[in-house]
Amino acid sequence: MITETHVYEIKFRADRRELFTAIGQVLVYRQAINPRLVPVVFVDGERGELYPVAEIARQFGVEVQFKEGDVAASSATPLLN
Repeated sequence: MITETHVYEIKFRADRRELFTAIGQVLVYRQAINPRLVPVVFVDGERGELYPVAEIARQFGVEVQFKEGDVAASSATPLLN
């Protein structure tokens, strides 16, 4: 999904491989569409083993958010309440 300011990739029950794929997708989409877009990956699931990958992605400007129960947790600035 693309808005005026962000490019989003949403994954349901992602594993490490799917998270890596999603990170690559938002980076490629951003570069192809508008390099000023903020890339965000939303994972409907727990951080668990994915959190270290999310922290590395943050170093490349990718926000990774996890929905744990009814609360969004993020490796960057929260976008969801």
